Amino acid sequence: MKILFKTAMQQHINSIELSDEQLERLDNLQKLEEVNSVSTTGNGKRRIYLGIVSLIMALVVSITILLNYVPQNRIIGQIADEVAKNHLKLKPLDIVSTQISDVQNYFTKLDFLPINSSQFPYKKESSLAGGRYCSIKGSSAAQLRYRNLNGEYITLYQANYSSLFAGLPDIDKGESAITTFARGVEITIWVEKGLVMVSAKNN
Repeated sequence: MKILFKTAMQQHINSIELSDEQLERLDNLQKLEEVNSVSTTGNGKRRIYLGIVSLIMALVVSITILLNYVPQNRIIGQIADEVAKNHLKLKPLDIVSTQISDVQNYFTKLDFLPINSSQFPYKKESSLAGGRYCSIKGSSAAQLRYRNLNGEYITLYQANYSSLFAGLPDIDKGESAITTFARGVEITIWVEKGLVMVSAKNN
């Protein structure tokens, strides 16, 4: 009986035949599965590739920012230290005058005209006392000296902008002045109308 049943089942299975349409559907399903498998693998590889590209771009941007920041930070430190040292010495003025025009007319040896800065942070609380020749990083400069209501002196150094001062903030481009400290002196640095400006005030 068992042998007869087994034989009958085998015969029934062998008798099953798929139509041409059914075979075509089955073949299409198999191809679709293969395409999906390849597509999934491709998407995975693409995501990995995009992740690597994003990481490389982030590293490049970070390195670029670092390379720009380090030299700028060094220049600011050098300028601040030099200006603070000169400010503390308070050497005698070459010209004594409260008029910016008199001071401008005096500095004939410079290749620029000192200006009445609009950004000078202590402009409202101080008045011009005079000026003298000086230098910033070896570049000829004018030192304008101001006196506030308490009798304290504030100095404003001006030099012609050059590659020596590359990276300093230009207020005419909407950038903000930098304030730092050196030798206990408050130093503010910016570029205005093509001139490097550095103010120094006892903290």
